[in-house]
Amino acid sequence: MGDVEEQGAGGVAGCGPDAYRAVPPRGSGPWEGEDRAQAVREGAVAAPPPAPPVCDRCGARGDRRGTYYEAYVLLEPEVRAPAEGVPPWRRWYVDAGGRAWNGGSGPPRPGTLCRIPHTLVCRAGGPPEVAGRPCGVAGRDGGAEPGG
Repeated sequence: MGDVEEQGAGGVAGCGPDAYRAVPPRGSGPWEGEDRAQAVREGAVAAPPPAPPVCDRCGARGDRRGTYYEAYVLLEPEVRAPAEGVPPWRRWYVDAGGRAWNGGSGPPRPGTLCRIPHTLVCRAGGPPEVAGRPCGVAGRDGGAEPGG
């Protein structure tokens, strides 16, 4: 508690980039298609509960967190990385309520720690747009390149 990454935007529980949106009482909102596309772009594609929180590509166990757009992201357990060394759209933060939100493309505040998605360090290979590991982030195998 007290870590920058454990707080939501402004350090308030229950807030984040999509906290202002409320689901209408009858069904899903008009943004449902965009939310699915956002989940894919950001790597929030983990299987929802009750499936186990494991990578479907390498079998590694992760820390599965729900997002503000009803998707799930598999984060590396116990890893907090300097956000300056993690690629944009791969910096995840967890608010006081346990929900994950993506930091987007803007520069992080100096000294901020973030969580990283498992896809960034997966033994089966990382996301195609990421060449190698971000600075300061080692994989579970001690830092071997994705796919190695």
